[in-house]
Order: sequence, then C-alpha cells, then structure tokens
Amino acid sequence: MEKLITQLKSVMERRGYSQSYIAREIGRSVAVINQFLQGKYKGDVAGLALKITDFIQSDDDRIAARFKNPVFAETSLTREAVRVIDFARKYGTICAITGVAGIGKSMILEEYARSHPNVLLLEVGAGFTPRAFMNALLKLIKPTESHQGTTATLTERCISELASARRLILIDEAELLPYQTLEALRRLYDTTSIGVVLAGMPKLTDNLLGENGTHTQLHSRVARYFELPDGLGHEDFCVIAKQMMPEAEDEAICNLLFEYSGGNGRRMSNIVRGVYEESERRDMPVSLGLMKICTESLMASQQKKNHRKAIANIR
Repeated sequence: MEKLITQLKSVMERRGYSQSYIAREIGRSVAVINQFLQGKYKGDVAGLALKITDFIQSDDDRIAARFKNPVFAETSLTREAVRVIDFARKYGTICAITGVAGIGKSMILEEYARSHPNVLLLEVGAGFTPRAFMNALLKLIKPTESHQGTTATLTERCISELASARRLILIDEAELLPYQTLEALRRLYDTTSIGVVLAGMPKLTDNLLGENGTHTQLHSRVARYFELPDGLGHEDFCVIAKQMMPEAEDEAICNLLFEYSGGNGRRMSNIVRGVYEESERRDMPVSLGLMKICTESLMASQQKKNHRKAIANIR
C-alpha cells in the first residue's frame, strides 16, 4: 500500500493534481483521498486501491497518447532524398543533401542506416580533423578494436577495409567538416570508389565549391545535389503532424500548426510540446483557442529574441 501511496503522490506532484481532482475522478470524497494519502484509511482499502491504480494507469496512458516524439514518415521529400542516397550506393559516387535546421536531414539518414545494416552513418562535429575522421570511421567499421596511429596509418586502414566491400558512408552535419578533412575524404573516395552522402546545412554547398570555385577537385566529384526546401509542403506536413499530435486530425488545428511552424518539423515539435504543457497546466483539452494562445506566445518570444539579436549586430 505504501508503494501505491507514493505513486499517487508522485502523480499529483508531477501533474499538479489536487486531492479534490483525484476524488472527483475516482468517485470518492476528498476526506477518503486525504486519509489514504496519510495511510489512515480504514474502509474498503482493496476497492479504493483498485480505483487509484486504474486512475494512475489511465492518466499515464492519456499522457503517453498525446505528444509523440518525431518519427520517420514517408513523404514526397523523404522519397526524393532516399533516391539520391540509393544513387550514391548503387553507383559508388558522392552526393550531397542540404537543407535548413529542423527539416529532417538527420532523420532521413538515420532511417536509411537503420534499414540498410551495411551502411556507415557518421555524425561529425566542429574540428573534425582528417585523423579524427578516419579514427571515427574505423570505429564504425570495427567497433570492438582500438585504432591508434598517424593520419596516414589510419587512412590506409580505412582504405584496406573499404576497398574490399561495397559500403556506403552517410555523413551528418557535413558542413562542419574543414576543407582538409573533405580533401582526405575525397582521396579515400578516389581510392575505394565507395559511395558517400554528405548531408548538412546550405553552407555545405559553399564549402564544397570553395571561395571563387577553388575546390574544383572536390566539387567535380559530387554527382548529385539535392536541396530540401525550407519548409515541408502542406500535405507532407500533415502526415507528420498527425503522427505527432492526434488532435491534428482536426483540419483547423493542422492548418494552424502549419502556419505558425512555417512547415518546419522541429519548430512544429516545439509548438506541440508547448501546447500539451499548457493544456496540462490549465487542465483544458487541446483546442484551436489554446493553440492560438501558445503559438502566439511562442512567436512573440521569438520576435523579442530576433530583436535583441538585431540590436547586438548593430552594436
């Protein structure tokens, strides 16, 4: 019984539920709930425990059924991106996929790697030197082994491992790779003819071209460029929105989400989280009115942030 009391107290604290709310939900008096929480209830303990257990489970299910973490959804854009990746894998060439933050590049790569076990997905970061790149690649190829040595030694190992097998390398956040590392990747590609897909922010295209087109050796090897639009189309957006937020089945709510997010998946995710949080705080169902309150508040906050940034730039 102590465990159930602790569980109920936890739910009440986490959700901000009062004793009167719990009493109303399970059809008992506030006095009964108060006595139960103190461990002093002397009535039908088993019956009350059953009702409270059912309430906790129902409440957890209700919350779980609301916000859904973004998952991969097949849309016209993802299908086109997958065709580009398939091209790189089939012909052993280099392709590039670019797009703004939050449009779904990482999710596309992750889904492709998940469904193709022979694919190597590498997430890079700022300052990824040629040595760090080759070391990270070897860790993907042979995760149980230790990889030490100079850049040249590690590169030779990568060539040895990749030349004998038709693999595909997917590189996420590739715009962060310095030119020296991109050149090391080019030499690796020339030696092994392995397929490579570089995905990143629009800056990636400039990095591959170089200032005044100086990176000819690198740029000339990119067989295909695919630039994702800044926002999803309405139809594609609604497919994802309905997976994330059941209430988006309501066309008016879905349209409002689309308008305020600009078709950006990550921005939509932030809006949905905020709406559900406000719904819980106010003990109100999700409605068009509540959506407007939350989205307008979010936009006002963003406008203030942009204003401060503009002033800082002037200074």
